[in-house]
Amino acid sequence: MDFGWVTIHVRDMKESLQFYQEIISLKISRKMKPGPDREIVFLETGKTEIELIHDGGDTSYSAVSNPAAKRGFSSKVRCALRAASLAPASPP
Repeated sequence: MDFGWVTIHVRDMKESLQFYQEIISLKISRKMKPGPDREIVFLETGKTEIELIHDGGDTSYSAVSNPAAKRGFSSKVRCALRAASLAPASPP
């Protein structure tokens, strides 16, 4: 089974792209601007891609502004990895 992509919501697209391109050496595979305050960028990592999403000033997904988001994110990641047989059923 291949892992297609992972989505990361970012607060600052410019800063995030600088990190992924300059520090990790990933290349942009495609960009989209589906709305005035929304930008999506895919970065190549071989067969897998990283999808960065910037929603303008929306930080509702952030664990800082929404403490439940942190628990929800880790739970969703565990479920996705478990579905792909990459993680144990419960956290270590």
